[in-house]
Amino acid sequence: MKKVAKYALAAAGAFLLCAGLVLGYLVLTFDVRDYEPRIVALVKEKTGRTLTIRGETALSLWPDLGLTLGPVALSERGSDAVFAEVANARLSAKLRPLFDKALVADELFLEGASVRITRDKDGRLNIDDLLAGEGGALDFDIARARVTKSRIVYEDLALGTRHQVSGIEIVTGRLVNAATSPVTVAFDARDGAGAYAVAIEAQGRLTFDSRQRTYAFDAASARLRGKLATLSDVDATIKGGAAWTPGVFRVNASAIEGRFKAAGRPFELDAASTLLETSTEGTTAESVAAALRSSTGDDRLQARFNSPRVEWRQGVLAARESTVELDLVRDARKVHATVAGALRATEGARVFELSDARTKFSARGAGLPKRGVEGAVAGNATFDTRSLRVEAKLAGTVLDTRVKAAFHGVSPSSYTFALDLDTLDLDRLGLAAGKDTGVDFDLAELSGSPAAGTLRIGTLRRASVVAKNVQLALKP
Repeated sequence: MKKVAKYALAAAGAFLLCAGLVLGYLVLTFDVRDYEPRIVALVKEKTGRTLTIRGETALSLWPDLGLTLGPVALSERGSDAVFAEVANARLSAKLRPLFDKALVADELFLEGASVRITRDKDGRLNIDDLLAGEGGALDFDIARARVTKSRIVYEDLALGTRHQVSGIEIVTGRLVNAATSPVTVAFDARDGAGAYAVAIEAQGRLTFDSRQRTYAFDAASARLRGKLATLSDVDATIKGGAAWTPGVFRVNASAIEGRFKAAGRPFELDAASTLLETSTEGTTAESVAAALRSSTGDDRLQARFNSPRVEWRQGVLAARESTVELDLVRDARKVHATVAGALRATEGARVFELSDARTKFSARGAGLPKRGVEGAVAGNATFDTRSLRVEAKLAGTVLDTRVKAAFHGVSPSSYTFALDLDTLDLDRLGLAAGKDTGVDFDLAELSGSPAAGTLRIGTLRRASVVAKNVQLALKP
């Protein structure tokens, strides 16, 4: 029995020695270039795409699998056009887990990666075939990953739009299902039409499940600088947490602080929302609050917006029971106003409708009565940003007199109005005869106005003169 065991051990030792010699020979003599034609043929067979290996490729098998790639490119499906390319790539992985379709790696490095994603006129993406690839999801555990000097280009051929994310820099901690990893990201983004050009830096903690296709980015903060639409010199900080599940994108407890310029005027913005959710049905924001401030010399503006819920569905924006509060200081005058009502925007946020609006306002300062002007009106209004057309019907009280007003026009070229005042006391306005109030009341100044309309005054008072049912017609 002892002899059998001895012979068995000797045979096993000899076998291991031979295996070690063979493995050592493979490591020393293996040349991956001998297998490049097979790799290219396999990629072509499985994807219909052409893999081009332009630079040096190195592969080591011991003690771990090490793969280093020079420049490589992958074509579009059934075309020679380049879909993706990488200048350099490096992977250091454990060999044994690969046999179980698991990638366990100490490092993943990509440099100079470039991907071009397109959507054709029928709505198909050029990556649809890759997203629907064969086999299940690959299990992976990567100790660290880095992407540098990379870019992604997205083109919508139906809309004729182009968006580019370039200068991509990504550094991660451990990447594995259900584990949380610190991530930092930096990139520049711009569109082909020049509508925006921004630089973004972000950091947070990433958790994902590749099988369920769920992702969460918590304790996140990002800084955005550049140009957005008509806003220039944008510098904003965004904080919050985001999560993505198939078909739903959600942002929790987000806050924005930023500065920008509009028409050369500087502004500061603070905004917050407890929840922002986007799905195929639309976008919803809960508990929205925003404050906008601007100051140039003695000219100051402050506006605040609050709404319990804002929705964007099928091209329609709706904010229920919203409140806007405005404070304005200009030309030695102070104006305060609050507007509450339901806001609705249609036709791609080009037409704004304010219904059941309730407005309170006060104005004081130079050129106004000593006691100022106060009022409260309610009604409906519509504003078309394309044509600058305004429609409004309001009724309420101004300077203790009942007022009804209807307004229609295209600013600033022409507009019509109908104004009905129950009482107008010029003495209360500081316009009594013989008083030097510094306030002019000369109707001749309206002769150059583009307005046309009617003014009806039930009772007009000035000093001891009282006039009933006064009607004035104004023509441009």
